[in-house]
Amino acid sequence: MLKKRPSIIAVDDNDSNTTLLKYILSGTYNITTYNNPKKVLEHVKNNKPHLILSDLVMPEMDGIDLMRNIKNNMPELPFIILSAYDDEEDIKKAYENGAYKYMVKPINIPNLIENIENALKQL
Repeated sequence: MLKKRPSIIAVDDNDSNTTLLKYILSGTYNITTYNNPKKVLEHVKNNKPHLILSDLVMPEMDGIDLMRNIKNNMPELPFIILSAYDDEEDIKKAYENGAYKYMVKPINIPNLIENIENALKQL
């Protein structure tokens, strides 16, 4: 179990989604938000988060490619994929590449918090 406030990175190309996640989670977690997955790759070179929340569909790099890139160096890092699409192929691909959870937007906030807490308990 973690002793300090867990750090979470949230990445979504829609600023309103990252703003909402920051608002909801900042009381409990140290949350850093990005709207570009390439910035997340830069961040994790020098900082090790406890969990990543990632949108699936983003320009330049999707959430699964981001997860693959990061999990090459940090395979234990929990990733929760957030997507507007309830597509079986996307869901299967996410889990095959190491997603802890795949959640469909609009996100059920109590369910998200429960998934975050459960993922962090495994660290």
